[in-house]
Amino acid sequence: KTPKSERIYDMLEYWLGKGLLLANGNKWYRNRHLLTPAFHFDILKPYVYVYNECTDILLSKWEAIAKEGQDVQVYSAISELSLDIILRCAFSYQSGCQEKQIKDPYVLAVGELCDLSAHRAVSLLLSISDFLYFYCTPQGWKYRRAAKIVHEQAERIINERRQSLGLNDNTVKRRQSEIFSMAKAAHKYLDFLDVLLTAKDEEGCGLTDLEIRNEVDTFMFEGHDTTANAITWTLYLLAKHPEHQEKCREEVRNILRGRDHLE
Repeated sequence: KTPKSERIYDMLEYWLGKGLLLANGNKWYRNRHLLTPAFHFDILKPYVYVYNECTDILLSKWEAIAKEGQDVQVYSAISELSLDIILRCAFSYQSGCQEKQIKDPYVLAVGELCDLSAHRAVSLLLSISDFLYFYCTPQGWKYRRAAKIVHEQAERIINERRQSLGLNDNTVKRRQSEIFSMAKAAHKYLDFLDVLLTAKDEEGCGLTDLEIRNEVDTFMFEGHDTTANAITWTLYLLAKHPEHQEKCREEVRNILRGRDHLE
């Protein structure tokens, strides 16, 4: 019922398609209903282990940097952390983006798309026409190249997962619980892609591969950069106010009770 800003959102459609962020009306309602299982507590709870593992990588890097007395680029490190987590939770993709000196092409493409999207959103000249932007500016050429990398990688992962779960025209009526069991056996926890592939509406129809790709790309965009910004500002404010930092530390101690990780 609430219309979305056409100017800003339309600029993202080339990359994100009509996922939840950009969809309206009946399409938004249907897809939101199909995605509801992805946010069930039993689905989200195992992600804690992903958070723990990825955060351990970050802390080990910061510990080594601290021993050498070097400065830390907090936002860059947190951005890599949030991207690492969402890649694993979205489709169990091990990018190694926190550890590799040479970054994964998919990781680089996602970062470039985020930067180019933000730059275009605040530029009146670049937002006048999609055709002029995509075909007549160097930024548009970079955007299309990065989007091609992201789309092809997502499509490859979707096809491989569909094959590994045995999903085809003859298995469309297979119970979701059975497929969930297969997915758990394959990689310990259900990721976002498992839920998307097995979602069915009241008529037994699921999401197309294009719709699945759109939702994966949407959650990559929504869950990566925004989360990194929020965490970075939180760390900055805690550093500026040590009394509140100590209160947070004490709360964490009370919750963990001597454990290294939250389970």
